[in-house]
Amino acid sequence: MQNLSRNRSFKRHVLVGDFNFPSVNWPEGTSGNALERDFIDFLCGELGHSQLVSSSTHISSNTLDLLFTNCPELVKQLSVCDLNQVCCSDHFGLKFRINLKFDRSSRSPRYRYDFRNFNFLSLNVAFARVNWDLIIDDNINDSWKRVKSVIVELCDVYIPKKRVKDPFTPSWHSDRDVLRARNRKETLRSRFKSRPSPESKAAYYLARKALKTVISAKLNNHFNVDDSGITKRFWTHIKLSSKSLRIPESVCSNGVFRSESSEKANLFNRHFASQFTSPSQYGISIDNSVSEQDIFFSLNEVFVTLASTDSSKACGDDGISGRVLKHCAGSLSYPLWLLFNL
Repeated sequence: MQNLSRNRSFKRHVLVGDFNFPSVNWPEGTSGNALERDFIDFLCGELGHSQLVSSSTHISSNTLDLLFTNCPELVKQLSVCDLNQVCCSDHFGLKFRINLKFDRSSRSPRYRYDFRNFNFLSLNVAFARVNWDLIIDDNINDSWKRVKSVIVELCDVYIPKKRVKDPFTPSWHSDRDVLRARNRKETLRSRFKSRPSPESKAAYYLARKALKTVISAKLNNHFNVDDSGITKRFWTHIKLSSKSLRIPESVCSNGVFRSESSEKANLFNRHFASQFTSPSQYGISIDNSVSEQDIFFSLNEVFVTLASTDSSKACGDDGISGRVLKHCAGSLSYPLWLLFNL
């Protein structure tokens, strides 16, 4: 509880359960039992929590099931259920609502190159017009930065881009029928808001119902492609609808909890580092007789290597797509040849 209260990622706490404190008088929170009194003083005093259940929650007329929170305004409609209303037990269930509103974090739109609607001839011509001899000098690091900047800049000019759809948007929401029904619903909604009338209201409600029907049908068709039971599509839907993350908000290792990104990364690093023993000794002999000056790449070798690039592979750290290297090998082989032989 102390670690939870100190965790800055969890500012609001709701703790509910069977605490089994029969000697505590609620709502005063007094008790003649030293252990119960210390626990209540810790929760209500040190952590600043409030206990909201004041009536009996057990057939013995004791208040054993408690609800502690540091934000009492979050809990609404708290009530004690009748015996066996929730399940067969000697306890009475608790029913309440958590009044929690949150705004979904906005994500900046992502774009990627649209290679399907692009002619590489124009980009090849642009690369061929660049005077690479003026850009490349004896400093290979600075020269590469300038070459990369020119390549990326020309790619942004000559290759069209398209927006990457939100990963949290289900695939069936982008269906043509769904989009058509959604646009009609929004049109009727705007019409109803601007000129309210029984007719516009009825039309808007019918369009909204039709949209829900179309979405439900597309959802069923999406998961009924095969009959193999729970498929990968199902778990993808669960992940997207729950907006879960691959790395949880709090990570624990050997009893140590961390919530900050840098601290979680260090925790992962220590864990993976602890899985390795001493470095392996492979005994591979390395021939150091060849010096750097003896390595030379011909222009044709650079061209053949670029032309044979697997364009289906993801780009590296430089962000230059393999399709650009492959289809523009003729115009990019010269500047890269100059860099390789510096």
